[in-house]
Amino acid sequence: MQQSLTLNSDQIRGGLFGFITKPKTPSSRALIIFLGFLLQIIVYYGVFVNFPPDAPTLETSTIPYFDFSKSVSQTITFVGSFLVGLGDSSLNTQLMNVLAGRYKETSASAFAIFKLVQSLMSAIAFFYAGALALPYQLLIVVIFLFFGTLAFFIVLFDDDSSAHIGHSSTLSTAILTEGEPVNVDDEDRQ
Repeated sequence: MQQSLTLNSDQIRGGLFGFITKPKTPSSRALIIFLGFLLQIIVYYGVFVNFPPDAPTLETSTIPYFDFSKSVSQTITFVGSFLVGLGDSSLNTQLMNVLAGRYKETSASAFAIFKLVQSLMSAIAFFYAGALALPYQLLIVVIFLFFGTLAFFIVLFDDDSSAHIGHSSTLSTAILTEGEPVNVDDEDRQ
């Protein structure tokens, strides 16, 4: 209960952090994304050393990799819930910022696709969570975090598409009419 309250309050603080700093350039957005990445990695390492490998599959009395005292273990857990909330909100705030800026006219479609993929990945994780040992689950999460952050940097610093952030862009298709491309949206307005 206390961890979930800590996590939720830190997601609010992380959202305020992204709102207060208001990163406007790709490099300032990248700094916040990198900070969120580092915080998540620290949390996953804390989970790795603080919980036994068979913790997700059954109730266990197995000793974790480092046998901390109860107070140290609880402190790691609370600090971890603070950091995961802050890191998660840092990543999500910047992701929403880029999606909203890049797809101003079709933001509903962009967010729907994002939420679809996010929900599918959560469903897949739900099914393997009870079957895999903790180190393998953490490995999967870290791999997806690494490649997701890398993909975010590629999109953020892509010269062709970074010019579209802050400008309107559409997902409409062009039609060839007598050799000249015509935007479907332009035809609908006439």
